[in-house]
Amino acid sequence: MPFIKLKPFILFLLIATVTINYAFCQEEKMENKIETTKALGKDAIIKQAISILKNKYPDLNIKLEDYEITAWANKEEIIVNFHRILMFTPLKEQKATYYNLTINVLTHNINPFDAFGTSGFYIPTTEDVIKIETLKKQVAFKAGFINEVKEQADTYFVSISNDSYFYNYEIDKSTGETIENSEIQGHWEPEPHFEEDAISNKDPLVKIEQ
Repeated sequence: MPFIKLKPFILFLLIATVTINYAFCQEEKMENKIETTKALGKDAIIKQAISILKNKYPDLNIKLEDYEITAWANKEEIIVNFHRILMFTPLKEQKATYYNLTINVLTHNINPFDAFGTSGFYIPTTEDVIKIETLKKQVAFKAGFINEVKEQADTYFVSISNDSYFYNYEIDKSTGETIENSEIQGHWEPEPHFEEDAISNKDPLVKIEQ
């Protein structure tokens, strides 16, 4: 077979064409995989995430009822968020603690465990569980809010907030009653809208409802 010598420009066009076609096929393959996974439905996706968590970290004792679990997707990934409904900080807690985790059901990546391990993840002690159950009877913690309780010597500092609202107060540890004049509530100032933010986020994650 005679050797065909291609001009550099033609060779560049061939390589570029092959690269573009490969990238397009990979993108189309990923989009098809995402649509197929989404079609399984929210509950099935969450079950997949739970299975991934148990397989990768079987010794981690997580009670699913302590979390608000939601599924999200865009054109590149499907993730499941585990958001702890009550983030409790014990009195003697010294080290940095994180409460929430995110699982990518396509790559099986678990954030932050894969990067930082599980030593900083909050797992309540038996004593903490008793305190948390008592607090749940005293305070109406709601899913969709950031519910934080910091234990102090004689009181609990309670903080409930979302993107627009906050409510802080203290309750007596022994009686469960609100400390007089400790309540502070209000609304956050809305963040200014920047057009470049919308441009840079052309593929936002969308919550899977069903």
